[in-house]
Amino acid sequence: MAQTAMAIDQYSDGDEEEEIGLVQRPPALLGLRFRDDEDREVVRRVSFASISLVVLSVFLFLLNIHHKGHPSEALGHLIMSLILPLVGYMGVKRESPRFIWAFHLGNVQFAILHAAVACLLLSMVLRIEATSSVEVCQRFDPHIMRGVGESAAQMRADSAALHQIYNACLEEVREKKAHAPWKLFWWGIMTTPLWACMIYAAYQAHEYYFRLRIRGLMARTGEAGGGTATIVERDPLRSDAIE
Repeated sequence: MAQTAMAIDQYSDGDEEEEIGLVQRPPALLGLRFRDDEDREVVRRVSFASISLVVLSVFLFLLNIHHKGHPSEALGHLIMSLILPLVGYMGVKRESPRFIWAFHLGNVQFAILHAAVACLLLSMVLRIEATSSVEVCQRFDPHIMRGVGESAAQMRADSAALHQIYNACLEEVREKKAHAPWKLFWWGIMTTPLWACMIYAAYQAHEYYFRLRIRGLMARTGEAGGGTATIVERDPLRSDAIE
């Protein structure tokens, strides 16, 4: 009897191990759980495009600073490239079509913003190239701004300071003129991969958005019968909407 009981226990343990082995865990990526492999694959593609967009935006920001550009010219790109992945992550985590649509629309607007900034940058570079250094620094010309000191020594000191400011302005303008073509060159080089990442992420997010919308639809049978049903959409952000 004891041997029979042990055999039954071993057989039961084997069945439990076999059932555990047959249980399929939901696919996961970056700590997120998905309903199926297709959802995970879509999010994986979006994540790759978003990470590439962040890397390119950081690279563009550093290049713009290196070539004597103002930080505000590329700061918007950097901020948006960091905010969009957070919006997409929240959308996937909550399975929220609203967040995913905001992520999709954000990438579309990002592409438009990049085009507008690129046109503005081109206009600024052309204006800098067309304007002489003397004309830009005219307001610091020592012949126009004279010292106001009471003594001769003070006037000489003021005149020397004005000449120093004027020469510094001329040097700064010459340096910006020298860097302007390279800055425009790098913006042109970076535009194609940036647009590719934005458009690709927006397209994949649009597909995932419709998958969530379809998944959120529920059918309610009509009260009058007759095989009628009403299609409603549950809100994933409201727990009391799940019936």
